[in-house]
Amino acid sequence: MPQYRCNNKECISFDKIKTDKSVIRIVNDEVVDSGLKCPDCGLNRELINEYDGFTTYMHGSANICRH
Repeated sequence: MPQYRCNNKECISFDKIKTDKSVIRIVNDEVVDSGLKCPDCGLNRELINEYDGFTTYMHGSANICRH
Protein backbone atom coordinates (compact mmCIF):
# COMPACT_ATOMS: atom_id res chain seq x y z
CA MET A 1 0.00 0.00 0.00
CA PRO A 2 1.22 3.50 -0.74
CA GLN A 3 2.52 5.85 1.90
CA TYR A 4 1.69 9.55 2.04
CA ARG A 5 3.05 12.58 3.93
CA CYS A 6 1.04 15.77 4.49
CA ASN A 7 3.06 18.94 3.81
CA ASN A 8 0.47 21.39 5.16
CA LYS A 9 2.10 23.02 8.21
CA GLU A 10 -1.31 23.86 9.68
CA CYS A 11 -2.54 20.23 9.54
CA ILE A 12 -2.49 17.94 12.58
CA SER A 13 -0.93 15.26 10.34
CA PHE A 14 1.90 17.51 9.14
CA ASP A 15 5.06 15.56 8.27
CA LYS A 16 3.57 12.26 9.50
CA ILE A 17 3.83 9.27 7.18
CA LYS A 18 0.61 7.28 6.83
CA THR A 19 -0.05 4.09 4.89
CA ASP A 20 -3.47 4.18 3.23
CA LYS A 21 -5.42 2.14 0.73
CA SER A 22 -5.94 3.86 -2.58
CA VAL A 23 -7.37 3.38 -6.03
CA ILE A 24 -5.52 4.81 -9.01
CA ARG A 25 -7.63 5.63 -12.07
CA ILE A 26 -7.09 7.29 -15.41
CA VAL A 27 -9.66 10.06 -15.89
CA ASN A 28 -9.50 12.30 -18.96
CA ASP A 29 -5.92 11.10 -19.61
CA GLU A 30 -4.81 12.08 -16.09
CA VAL A 31 -3.82 9.81 -13.20
CA VAL A 32 -6.15 10.25 -10.21
CA ASP A 33 -5.06 8.75 -6.86
CA SER A 34 -7.95 8.38 -4.39
CA GLY A 35 -5.55 8.42 -1.42
CA LEU A 36 -3.77 11.63 -2.33
CA LYS A 37 -6.01 14.00 -0.35
CA CYS A 38 -5.23 14.28 3.36
CA PRO A 39 -8.21 13.07 5.44
CA ASP A 40 -7.53 15.78 8.05
CA CYS A 41 -7.04 18.97 5.99
CA GLY A 42 -8.22 17.93 2.50
CA LEU A 43 -5.11 19.13 0.66
CA ASN A 44 -3.01 16.86 -1.54
CA ARG A 45 -0.29 14.90 0.25
CA GLU A 46 3.11 13.81 -1.00
CA LEU A 47 3.24 10.24 -2.29
CA ILE A 48 6.25 8.37 -0.95
CA ASN A 49 7.57 5.60 -3.19
CA GLU A 50 9.81 3.36 -1.13
CA TYR A 51 9.72 0.37 -3.45
CA ASP A 52 8.77 -0.52 -6.98
CA GLY A 53 5.71 -2.66 -7.39
CA PHE A 54 2.38 -2.97 -9.07
CA THR A 55 -1.23 -3.53 -8.16
CA THR A 56 -2.41 -6.96 -7.08
CA TYR A 57 -5.79 -6.49 -8.75
CA MET A 58 -6.56 -5.27 -12.24
CA HIS A 59 -10.04 -4.88 -13.65
CA GLY A 60 -11.26 -3.72 -16.98
CA SER A 61 -12.92 -4.61 -20.23
CA ALA A 62 -12.19 -7.78 -22.21
CA ASN A 63 -9.09 -6.28 -23.83
CA ILE A 64 -7.43 -5.59 -20.45
CA CYS A 65 -5.64 -8.20 -18.35
CA ARG A 66 -7.64 -9.47 -15.37
CA HIS A 67 -6.07 -10.99 -12.26
